[in-house]
Amino acid sequence: MASLLGKSTRRPDIVFYPSGRIAITARISRMLTLQPGDVIDIQTDRDECNIFVRYRNPVGRHVARCHPSAGRRNSAHYICYSRPMVKAMAAIAGMDPKRAMRFPCGYPFDQEGTVYIPIITKLPIQQ
Repeated sequence: MASLLGKSTRRPDIVFYPSGRIAITARISRMLTLQPGDVIDIQTDRDECNIFVRYRNPVGRHVARCHPSAGRRNSAHYICYSRPMVKAMAAIAGMDPKRAMRFPCGYPFDQEGTVYIPIITKLPIQQ
């Protein structure tokens, strides 16, 4: 007999594509309280990665500026673009940067008024 669901039933919270696109699910965008135009960043400390909002709707052009994926202002799914961030995540996770990388995220924590969400790089979701 074979399982229809496969080994993992956990859905990814953040997906890094080789083109530089970063897809953020509604769960993460709500925890970060993302708004159109916000700029995200990833803080690393050895093998630990935390996603957070670097700037709230800044003026000018910025890398990793988020916008709703469906094109509607009230969409909860966000996407942004940053090839350097995707390459850095591939190096940290030890994965091939030419394939999509899907990661689950942990629970948010607050540090000095900034909300951080850990990205679990040790358990990539294979699809």
